[in-house]
Amino acid sequence: MTIFEYTKSKNVRTARIFGFPLYVQTKDVLTKNKSQTFCGGMFSTTFKDFAGNKEKLFKIFNLTFFKITDDGFNKTDYLFNIKIRKRQIKNIFFNKYKKFIPAKYDDIYILNANSGEIYLFLTYILKALLSKNNSKTPLLIATKKYHLEMLKVIAPEIDCILIEKIKPAVGEYCFSINKQRFFVIFPYTHYLTLEKNIKNSTGTEYHYFKYMLEKLNLEPDNIRETPIKIPESQEIKILQKASSTGLNIENFVFISPEAATCKLLPEYFWKDLIKQFRQKGLDVFVNLADNKVNLGDSDYKTCNLTYIEAFGLAAKSKKIISLRSGLTEFLMQTNVPMVVFYTEFQNRAPSQSMNINQIINNYGLSQIPHNKTNTIEEYAFLEAEYADMLKIAQNISVSAG
Repeated sequence: MTIFEYTKSKNVRTARIFGFPLYVQTKDVLTKNKSQTFCGGMFSTTFKDFAGNKEKLFKIFNLTFFKITDDGFNKTDYLFNIKIRKRQIKNIFFNKYKKFIPAKYDDIYILNANSGEIYLFLTYILKALLSKNNSKTPLLIATKKYHLEMLKVIAPEIDCILIEKIKPAVGEYCFSINKQRFFVIFPYTHYLTLEKNIKNSTGTEYHYFKYMLEKLNLEPDNIRETPIKIPESQEIKILQKASSTGLNIENFVFISPEAATCKLLPEYFWKDLIKQFRQKGLDVFVNLADNKVNLGDSDYKTCNLTYIEAFGLAAKSKKIISLRSGLTEFLMQTNVPMVVFYTEFQNRAPSQSMNINQIINNYGLSQIPHNKTNTIEEYAFLEAEYADMLKIAQNISVSAG
């Protein structure tokens, strides 16, 4: 018998000693609910998230002796179901991170979103919001490293710091502590409410960009596009990276097949598409940031690119073909013709899922007020119409060679 054994799958992790389950963790990828048991179940914890209301239970022999609840506004502790302490989450947040936030800053903007929303916020909303709030000395808190990349080319003049994995998550859009104001872009409940509204709608009334403006009390007339400006030194680095792959920088298409939210397209679609482009005499660059897609021995070029590098390289391509992802908003400013395919969202419970029309209506790029010198075509990917999908993607008016 093995003395120590550790196994790991998508949902379950187990550690055993002489076959005895010392530790077991189970996690639901759809709801993010999680449970842990120790010493064969003698001690256990469970974590549940009820639409933004979080609850963590601590048990001994399946008897709950301690509970913590978190609704985004208050955190409450219970001992044997008796409330013993209640704290405001904004105060917990401030006391934990105040050492990183000097008092010289009057307004602090916490970037609590993924790449698409952050790009839109920085490009269209930030300046209008700073003006509306009369922010004199603002500070931006990036919560992901690529936020810093975006800031360098969209809003380099504004001070920023990086604090990853901020906890606890504040559920308020705006709060004040001492003489400083804090703006959360955006609280967790923002996304939950938005998806719930979209699921119960048939039109575009809950388009995610309009919803951002609404929650920040901004009108479309208040906003202007801030152009992306890549430093010349960065442009040179991008060209050097591309050249190292052997890519024909003068005659190529840029393919982006990965996404965190949309379900991935079948890999044979991308393989067929690459083959057709190569037959036309066009080179192909495939942006593979997370290695979620296996293209086998297809004839394409690739290398690791940052967000800025992906933008700079895509801007030199003849055409962009992408699965809908946060990168697609960023690529809108390349002024390169772009085809974007939509699929249903992954990792959604049946009660939370949206149909493809609701997704295109409310997450489509056509309603974002970008500079429309480039054409952006958007399609729901339908395997039943595979030949048409392939034709749409590979159609290119620029002659090869």
